Amino acid sequence: MPTAAALAALLVTAIAQSGRPPVGPLERIEPRLIELRFEVTLSTEIRSYAIVDDRRQPGQLPRGRSGELFPAVVAYQAVMELADTPIVMPVLLNGAYSRVDHDSIKATLRFGSTGREESIGDLVRLDSGYPYGGHALVIPIREFRGRTLSFEVELTTQSWSSRIDDAEAGRLTWPDAWPAEVREALAPQRFIESDDPRLREMVDRITGGRHRLVPPYFAVKEILRHVVTDAQLAGTGVLRGRAGTLHGYDIGGARAMLDDGIGTPTDLVCLCVAVLRAAGVPTRPVVGVTNYDHRGEKQPANLAVWAEFWLPGAGWIPFDPNDMRGRIGGRPFDQSWTGFGTMRHLNRRVPLAYHFIPPRTLEVPQAAAIWAWDPRPDTPPAPEQHIRINLTSRGRGEDDPR
Repeated sequence: MPTAAALAALLVTAIAQSGRPPVGPLERIEPRLIELRFEVTLSTEIRSYAIVDDRRQPGQLPRGRSGELFPAVVAYQAVMELADTPIVMPVLLNGAYSRVDHDSIKATLRFGSTGREESIGDLVRLDSGYPYGGHALVIPIREFRGRTLSFEVELTTQSWSSRIDDAEAGRLTWPDAWPAEVREALAPQRFIESDDPRLREMVDRITGGRHRLVPPYFAVKEILRHVVTDAQLAGTGVLRGRAGTLHGYDIGGARAMLDDGIGTPTDLVCLCVAVLRAAGVPTRPVVGVTNYDHRGEKQPANLAVWAEFWLPGAGWIPFDPNDMRGRIGGRPFDQSWTGFGTMRHLNRRVPLAYHFIPPRTLEVPQAAAIWAWDPRPDTPPAPEQHIRINLTSRGRGEDDPR
């Protein structure tokens, strides 16, 4: 495990415009400190399962409740052979509504079913150059031959909720040109195919091609109201295995949702980001974790995704399409909308990245789940991915000077 001092010496603390606090009608409030432990286990010891049947004969099946799943046999035991393999875990040192304590970042690498720890020390590094001024913790696997390995990242973040004056935000105007720091939020990316011509057709159909004749804040509301209301959803947005094992996001992306006419809650976020980009509004997904639902009730920790769009004179405005569904009705644009701009429980979320898979030539073993790796010398037989997330509240953080 690297020392805090070694990591701190590598950190770049400059804050890009993408991480500056909001201004004008938008503010971040009620800071909370949250400790995160994010653990991923990769295993090729994949078992087949059987169902306990009340009619079983003695010796047929292990004892258990009727209908209970239990591992019957180890069906797959391929060996992973890795050398000089980097694991890449995104970290948002400074987000618009979050700030990571540099000294709290720790990484651990474990091998085998017994969890033998590998000493990685100062080999762990923090790379810059990711979207919107983001960073990534790079955890090296020097050499490994076996069936099970895991890594764990720990950090403490301060997360804020958001509050906006909708009427004042509606008085802000379109810029002559978007700032250079936010222009990448207009380009297509994995799962957000904003160059699909159907998206521009959707914008024109919703607005009559006149969305730039109204304030951008109201134009975004108009577009999102139609997209969110018309969306057909299925599933929860995450993939789980037997016994609730978390595998990653259930995601096809914006184009897949257009093709199929239906998608997951994760796809809906992708579609909303893509359609706003097609309308010429810088917008980005925010990918992270939380242990609260949309009503502010505590739940088991889970992957989460929401979004932010850029408004000159305010900053990155958060919104959650799935929180908006069924709760905005015909409310006027200059009034507050649930899940848009003012997000009371945003301080219960830990943002980690602005992409589902780190860019560059990286792979995911099973499903998109924030992190990725570059397996060498060859891609190993497909391992099963088990994700464990632990979030612990450490009370109130420090207020912004305003």
